[in-house]
Amino acid sequence: MQRSAKTRSNLRGWFATLSAAAVLTLVVVAVAGAQAAVDFAGENLVYEFGWSGISAATAEIRVLAVTEDGEPCYKVQMRIKGQPKLDWIWKVRDEIEVVTSIADLRCKRYLFKQRESSFHLDTEIRHDKAQGLLLGSRTRFRQGEAQPLKPNHAPDDHYDPLSALIFARRAPLSLGKTYKLKAFDGKRRHDLTYTVMGEEHIKIGLGEFDAWKIWPRIERSSGADAESKVNKVRKATLWIDKQPPHHVLKVETEAFVGSIYAELVRK
Repeated sequence: MQRSAKTRSNLRGWFATLSAAAVLTLVVVAVAGAQAAVDFAGENLVYEFGWSGISAATAEIRVLAVTEDGEPCYKVQMRIKGQPKLDWIWKVRDEIEVVTSIADLRCKRYLFKQRESSFHLDTEIRHDKAQGLLLGSRTRFRQGEAQPLKPNHAPDDHYDPLSALIFARRAPLSLGKTYKLKAFDGKRRHDLTYTVMGEEHIKIGLGEFDAWKIWPRIERSSGADAESKVNKVRKATLWIDKQPPHHVLKVETEAFVGSIYAELVRK
């Protein structure tokens, strides 16, 4: 019985890290780019996340064309759902939504509803044009009570994670080059880099693809390292389809034990 309780505790810790890694991996995916401008409206992508070949969660990303304040925008929605068979360990039902301008992909508003077992947290980012800032606010929910947490901000040259995904897919890639991007997740600022390491022919469930092999890194994050899960997401490698619209095909990320993977399973 004691071993069972310990195993359950270890699994919870692993799945909590997987969930954090999934979100951070998608931030890292945000720095992987396409070689040509693409209209992303209408995209509906599904990624499978797992650990050492074991499927643990899916992430669905939808992009809609909307108008806000008279300006053409993308509304990007992402839902991360843990496999129901693993709900007894760590139930994940996260949702992210962002509205970003099509012209310059600047965040207008962003909302991340983190719903992971008993851990409930809302993170909101709003653009304050007058101050030139992205204002982040977070609210933790405990036993039905809302507890506001310390607000944070970043200059509005930063991208929220999902706007960064769209922004970088417009950028060109060149073999051997390293690119930089700044992102803000509502709590921390992240300095990201990605290096184009080479070209590979890969095979996934959707078929065979010629892909760019990318080495992304979260170089630096604001705040105390001890409070950040960034250090739990170690070396990552991702593969980008060389053909338009240059989807992120596969991601492999080292974790504290084994490796976490993400793979495009529907497009």
